[in-house]
Amino acid sequence: MPVNKKPRMEAVNDAPYFRNRSESFVDSADVILELDSGERLPAHSFPLSFHSGVLSDMLSLKTSGDSPFQVLPLPECTLDAALRLLDCIYANSRDNTVSVEGAEAVLELVNKFGMTGILKDIDSILADKAAADGSSSALWGGDVNEAVHWLIMACCNNMMRLAARAERFLLQADARLSDSPEAVHIPPSLLLHMLDSHHGDAGDCK
Repeated sequence: MPVNKKPRMEAVNDAPYFRNRSESFVDSADVILELDSGERLPAHSFPLSFHSGVLSDMLSLKTSGDSPFQVLPLPECTLDAALRLLDCIYANSRDNTVSVEGAEAVLELVNKFGMTGILKDIDSILADKAAADGSSSALWGGDVNEAVHWLIMACCNNMMRLAARAERFLLQADARLSDSPEAVHIPPSLLLHMLDSHHGDAGDCK
């Protein structure tokens, strides 16, 4: 008996990350990502597996059945974070695939699913929002606390380019790290490096 694909197409076309995609591409979605809240997001097994070994392993456990979709649960994931992650996965280019506001939510999922390629893209995108001297109106403006926050987030996620820009800003601003509540979370090795750099710059000025 032929399968009626109309309900399937209606579900898939509601996905914003499929905008400007061909109908044949949209209709080839074979995975449903299911959130705790009940939302169900269509996707394709190939890009999910390509970007994540974790998701690839989950997809390899496919169960038999008549459904055209394989359902993968995404526990402890908000709809906003899932949509932002899928925007990254389906982006035609890495430029502007993640916003400053949505970066932290995406990073949590990227780390959870081991998406190292997307992590590198996010590092580049965010680092490019800061100048070589570390100044950045998009990320921290002149706010030392914000720069410390981004520095810690970059270090925790192994985003070396972004960490270098945030560190440079803090050194250029001659910031008192002790005034920032989050500074206690800066890795000790980086903190020592920053102190050494600060003293070195001070010595050069004498």
